[in-house]
Amino acid sequence: MQRQAQLLREVHNIGLSWVQGEGKHPSGEWEGEQSLLLLGISLDDAKALGLEWEQNAIVWSDADGIPQLILLK
Repeated sequence: MQRQAQLLREVHNIGLSWVQGEGKHPSGEWEGEQSLLLLGISLDDAKALGLEWEQNAIVWSDADGIPQLILLK
């Protein structure tokens, strides 16, 4: 929770709009993981933010709305 709050502060400071979400397995066997949908972020900026926050991958979409899995590591 603390890292999520830190990330939210950084996103706010950058000036991005966002929607909070949660990733869960349909079976419910694993605890959900908080996530953010950042609106209007470029692919390069999204990659940089993901690497800064030690993510293995991000899901990114251009204006076409088609999500792409981007591996960072």
